[in-house]
Amino acid sequence: MFAFRTPPVLYLLLFLLPASSCFAVIRYVNANNPTPGAGTSWATAYNDLNAAIAASAFPGHYGDEIWVAQGTYKPTTTTNRSATFLCTFGYSLYGGFNGTETARTQRDPKTYITILSGDIGVTGDASDNSYHVVTLQGFQGGRDFDGFTIRDGNANAGYPGSTTPQADNCGGGVLELALAGDNSRADLKNDIITNNFAVYGGGFGSYGDGTSAQSFFGINTILFNNNTAVFGGAVAALVLNGDWGGPTIQNCIFINNISLTAGSVLACVVDNPYTGGVHSDIENCTLYNNGEQVVYNLPVGSAVSNVALTNDIVWKSGAPYTSVISGPAISFDNCDVDLVTPLTGGGNLDADPLFVNAAGNDFHLTPCSPCIDKGYDIYGVTTDYEGTARPQGAAKDIGAYEATIIGPVSAAPTIAGVSYCQNATAIALTATGTNLLWYTAASGGTGSATAPVPSTATAGVTNFYVTQTLAGNCESIRTPLPVTIRSLPAAPTATSPTYCQFATATALTATGSSKLWYTVAAGGSGTGTAPVPSTATAGTTTWYVTQTVSCESARTPVTVTINTTPAAPATAPVNYCQNATAVSLTATGSNLLWYTAATGGSGTAMAPTPSTTASGITTYYVSQTIGCESPRSAIAVTVGAQPAAPTAASPSYCQNDAAVALTATGTNLLWYTTATGGTGAATAPTPATATAGSFTYYVSQTTGCESARTLVTVTVNKNPTAIFDWSPACIGAASTISALSMTATPDSYNWDFGTTASVSGSGAGPYLVIWNTDGDHAVTLTAITGTCQSKATHNVTVYALPQVSVSPVTEQLCAGGAVTLNATGASLYQWSPATNLSDAAVSNPVAVLKSDIIYTVSGTDNNGCANSAQIELKPVNCQVSNTGYNIPDAFTPNGDGKNDLFRVNTADTPQSFRMMIFNRYGGKVFESRDVQTGWNGTMGSGQAMTGVYVYTIVIKTSTGTTIEKKGTVVLIR
Repeated sequence: MFAFRTPPVLYLLLFLLPASSCFAVIRYVNANNPTPGAGTSWATAYNDLNAAIAASAFPGHYGDEIWVAQGTYKPTTTTNRSATFLCTFGYSLYGGFNGTETARTQRDPKTYITILSGDIGVTGDASDNSYHVVTLQGFQGGRDFDGFTIRDGNANAGYPGSTTPQADNCGGGVLELALAGDNSRADLKNDIITNNFAVYGGGFGSYGDGTSAQSFFGINTILFNNNTAVFGGAVAALVLNGDWGGPTIQNCIFINNISLTAGSVLACVVDNPYTGGVHSDIENCTLYNNGEQVVYNLPVGSAVSNVALTNDIVWKSGAPYTSVISGPAISFDNCDVDLVTPLTGGGNLDADPLFVNAAGNDFHLTPCSPCIDKGYDIYGVTTDYEGTARPQGAAKDIGAYEATIIGPVSAAPTIAGVSYCQNATAIALTATGTNLLWYTAASGGTGSATAPVPSTATAGVTNFYVTQTLAGNCESIRTPLPVTIRSLPAAPTATSPTYCQFATATALTATGSSKLWYTVAAGGSGTGTAPVPSTATAGTTTWYVTQTVSCESARTPVTVTINTTPAAPATAPVNYCQNATAVSLTATGSNLLWYTAATGGSGTAMAPTPSTTASGITTYYVSQTIGCESPRSAIAVTVGAQPAAPTAASPSYCQNDAAVALTATGTNLLWYTTATGGTGAATAPTPATATAGSFTYYVSQTTGCESARTLVTVTVNKNPTAIFDWSPACIGAASTISALSMTATPDSYNWDFGTTASVSGSGAGPYLVIWNTDGDHAVTLTAITGTCQSKATHNVTVYALPQVSVSPVTEQLCAGGAVTLNATGASLYQWSPATNLSDAAVSNPVAVLKSDIIYTVSGTDNNGCANSAQIELKPVNCQVSNTGYNIPDAFTPNGDGKNDLFRVNTADTPQSFRMMIFNRYGGKVFESRDVQTGWNGTMGSGQAMTGVYVYTIVIKTSTGTTIEKKGTVVLIR
């Protein structure tokens, strides 16, 4: 059952044991012994189990047995939660004695209950209980731990803050501990493990952690009841960090165990195991009313872990499990599992196991249990939970108990397949047998003694299942009874005909196979002969038709309509004048048809429009159709002859002339504005002359019929346009006056310039007109075309000449100096000649005086009138003092070698000299302390602007005389 890996050093120790150690002894423990002794008999029994364990320590006592009498034993009398019954290598422990036995076979654990309890603190308060009631470390070598009730352990170290695996949060009832180098192979039998808690494995937890650790364990015939854990409510196997281990659990019963996360019965956590994987087995066990997700498997990273459940019953009261596993690699074979979605394959069942009394925890199988003889032959499992030999029948049973009484199975009932057409009325199914039970599935579910009535709403095949149970026998296997619902064929297609009353009818038709005709929508008997409708009476009659393709289809209604013949439509005769515009004929009726003959021919729904080209009478015919066509009504169309058109003259007017009403010769005249259409007026129109152009009117006369219309064209001639323009006029200067060019040039022009004007020009102009007096002068233009003319009069304003004058110069004019000239009386000025002037186009230019000159200024005012004035300038030589210092008023730094510098001209050599020049903003632009150095008209790196600059000069002459001079100089370019 186990694959052992015993370290060589252990074999060596066993070989070297002294001879005395080969004689195993029995140590007795009785909690109720008032005079404990050396534990060599019941009379000298220990009353402390830990004392007996310590006395059996390896290697001196290999093979010892510890017999423990009924009672409750705790690992400590203190509150040290780490206290535990620590069992190691070499001895076995047995409970269930009453304290008188001389042979182990005399014990009875069910009667003489031996309790190992972790409730070391406050009684009933789990928070101070031992982490582990029992700890098995290195417990192996075929040693037993048998016949105890282990309860009240609480391995909750670090919880709820942490669920990281550690020894003290694993195995609340029993901890199998295998650290690096440990070889723990626990073998527990015939124990009850109940009311324990842990983070991992509330009842039993195997914690293998470290290189060369071994944590294999076998659990057989153990009852796990009401244990709780975060992972693995009953059992947990932790294989970590190089450990090698795995559980084998056989013939055990698990009741009401709970996991707060997953694995109410078993949780396997495998992380970096020694070998390539871990295999866990649960075999021939009964699991009842444990929490959802019974088995939890967690291989971490690349670790391999698989869990196999074989021959197990996993059942619960009430609703089935929605899920019994969490994690990968969990298999079920030959198991009976209560699931919402049953397992498939693998010999698995989903059938009530028929326990003797599950509510009373009696999980023996009744003689007709479906689990009997359905198990797999697992090697080594030769007895059941109570020691009964397996198998008792043809094969081993599923679950912890092997049934000893097996009832005979009834033969299956006999059945016959049932077939219906879709939507037919079905009856309850039948089978031949006794105590029939009906099912909707091949396995699982609960049978009903009431035979089902199949639904025929949907086509297809539905299997029902039926069993019989003969007196004294078990229920038979389920016999499938297929119910076939054949689909209905499509209803046949048919057209509903319409006849007129008394017409000849034909037999009705439809498209389909094996047709049957009915006179009612449901019920009645069909006939294979299609009916011929009667047309004697107006109205509607409905027949019904089906087709049969295995099943008869739904009925298709065929409605025959017999329409009455309507009355002929109402009409009225129509009259037109020849060539009048005719409209379509009309009649009162529905769905009219028009004909050109009283009988025969084909009617048209489009009403004809009579021709009025020729005079005479033409007859048309019309019928109406209301279901059937009526007789034809006649319409006579009379076309009368047309009189001659009236005569009329077309008048002509000038634009805006007074017009008179138009005239024509004829009878009952009607006047129109269009050649056709519109409504004529008996009153002759009076044309409007406001707009030039041709305007057409039309006139007809009526003698019976109205004549054609005579065209009357009224011509309104456009008056010529009189418009001219003129140039501004000054006294004595000519104004240019011209008629403006128009699209239509008048035939002639008449001008009137008044009596004071001097005029030259002809026709449209231009005319040169001179007035010698200022003020407004009227000019009139008359434009003439044919008999039409128009006039235009405008005032031409003549302006007086400006009074231009030049202010006389009163200051001394020095040769080489400058003077500002001032002209007034105009807006624009032009000086001539422009020689030596700063700007010839301003009113106040600066003139540089080089010689005698006469300047003439022309001034133009805002009206464009001009006049002129003159001034004569005669400069003389000027000296500053008798020392001979001459300061010019202007200079022209244009690079021609003449007057390019502004400097003081003198033949004297002064003792000191300083000259500074400023611009009009007060900024200094030049300074010299050398009388020979002058200003060249630059300012910084560029040329100074033309204009007036201020200078200050301080000179101390060679004779010691001080001269101070301040004045202006003009820079001219």
